Formats: sequence, C-alpha cells, structure tokens
Amino acid sequence: MKLSRRGWNNLLMLFVIVFIAVLQLPNIISKHLTPPEPDSVSTAYLLPLNSTIHQINFPQLSVIQTEGIWQSKSDTGLEAENITQVVEHWSELQGSIVTDEMKQQLSLPLPSTVEIWTAEHEEPQRITVYQLPTFWLFKNGVADSIAVTVESEYLFFNRVAQ
Repeated sequence: MKLSRRGWNNLLMLFVIVFIAVLQLPNIISKHLTPPEPDSVSTAYLLPLNSTIHQINFPQLSVIQTEGIWQSKSDTGLEAENITQVVEHWSELQGSIVTDEMKQQLSLPLPSTVEIWTAEHEEPQRITVYQLPTFWLFKNGVADSIAVTVESEYLFFNRVAQ
C-alpha cells in the first residue's frame, strides 16, 4: 500500500482521534450509566407516610374526625370540606431539611405547637411551628427541622396559628 504524504497525514490524524476517543471512553460510559446525583437540598415529610390523622390540635382550635367527618371541637362555623382539605395538606406536607447550622443563622420567632393524633401512635406528634417572613419552619418529633414555603391558609384556618 503506497500512500502519499497527504494520505499518511490523514491516517496519522485518524489514529490520534481514535486514541483520544479510547482514553475518553471510560469517562463517557460512567457519565451515561451512573444515576444523577441528588440535589444538595434534601426533602423530607413532616409526618410518616401513610399516617392516618384522627385529630389535630392547633393553638386556638381543635379538629377531630368522628364517623368519617371532620369537624371543629368548638362551634367556629368551619365547613367539613375546609377542614378535610387542611388535614390532607398536613398529612402530605414535605419540605427542605434544615440543618442545625442553618437554623443557628435564623432568628426564630416565638414558636407555637400543633398536636397531631394518628392511628399509628398512642401519643400525639407534637410539632413546633415557627412562622418566618418567607417560610414556615417545622420541627417534628424525629428532630428534623423542615422548611416549607406555603401560605398560612394552606395549613391553618384564617391565620389561627399566629
């Protein structure tokens, strides 16, 4: 096989490209086969998944489920649909985990406590609630601090928990 000078140059360039591809092949394979790394912010649920809530005691109001219908313990005029919706929000609530270092940087206001009675526990889960200007901070019984950005009407009745 007789190649011209230009042919040998083309062949040499082809071998260099193949050599570089062979060196990069492990990186390319590992990048495509490994799952993506999770975000640096991890999320958690406030209550254990599949918890069945029977009663929630807010600072100024208590709601209880009797015979499958949610109602307020006192006559507040709240509709059962409103109560059911708020209870569902509490059962599905998840947010970003806040570390102790992050919490030390916050100036926390006075807390309030919400007690949630579930079928899975004999004692209520006491959740400490801090309302900050841009988010809510919840500390559940497992000692996780969870930050959630929602309107107060999503979790409380007409700003009851302030």
